[in-house]
Amino acid sequence: MSDSANRPSIRTVVPGEARVIDLRSPEIRHLSGEVPVDSRGAPNYRKLQEAAAKAVAEAQPGQLLVLTNSPYVGATVELLGEPLIARGLVPGQDVFVVARSSGAAFTVIGGVTRDCMRRALMLLPGSKGAPAPVSSAATAEMIGLAGAAIAASREALSWEIGEMCRQFGVNEAEVLPAAELVLGTPALAAALDWQVRAVQPAPLLDAAMSAHRGHARDLTSRIRAELAAVGKSLAWSRILVVPGEDVRLASDISDLLRHAGAELVIQRSAGRGPIDCDVVIQLGSDEPAVGRESFPIYMSATGQVLSGPGL
Repeated sequence: MSDSANRPSIRTVVPGEARVIDLRSPEIRHLSGEVPVDSRGAPNYRKLQEAAAKAVAEAQPGQLLVLTNSPYVGATVELLGEPLIARGLVPGQDVFVVARSSGAAFTVIGGVTRDCMRRALMLLPGSKGAPAPVSSAATAEMIGLAGAAIAASREALSWEIGEMCRQFGVNEAEVLPAAELVLGTPALAAALDWQVRAVQPAPLLDAAMSAHRGHARDLTSRIRAELAAVGKSLAWSRILVVPGEDVRLASDISDLLRHAGAELVIQRSAGRGPIDCDVVIQLGSDEPAVGRESFPIYMSATGQVLSGPGL
């Protein structure tokens, strides 16, 4: 008789049910989220849907189902989580379901429930290190998709910059590797965009600069909305801006907020002491100098509300 047969079972009993799940040596079922894409960029989900339906139909209590590199946010819940519940198997109790996004150097994992993630972290081997847990399956899916989008954008922009190098008579093999290390400001990118227009089309660079110009407007709109949610107006509000490396963004957002009637205070490293304010715009890493009696809304450069009266 084998040693494993002599070991005591590790079992869990689902509350209120007679079902007993043996977690001693559960089966792990892997599904790949890679899907074919046609020339128009439209994905074909048919094979993934069929594989997911088969996995749901054959799922057994204690099993771990892993969807790797999901093709859209919500696929893990839609294709596995919800059909399993409809079959009478509850994720996190009867079965365990996670989304896994993996690249060459980093892997993240998010569960349909917290117990799903915990179980997966115990069972999944980490050949490149253990997978990093994130808050949900959707978060893991979004990280993988965002990484793929950044990689595609970088590849396309590298090609475009290579064309610029050839036009300017510069060695692209020397420029592209070093450009990842010597990161300039968006203002310099805007200057390059202006120069290259006289030489050749650069649609990716144009789009990047257009998005950057709209960044300050979007941030202003989010600040206005967050203030309105707590009964305040952008006009007459006091806003503390903590600058970062993007001097252009700090200047643009300051001009827009002043035009809207807000009182702007730009934090300087050797500036005045703490001030009371309604909003802190955290564009840099310095600690904001906020008065003790002030409870402002904190907002990042991406428009994410970090903290505030409603949080």
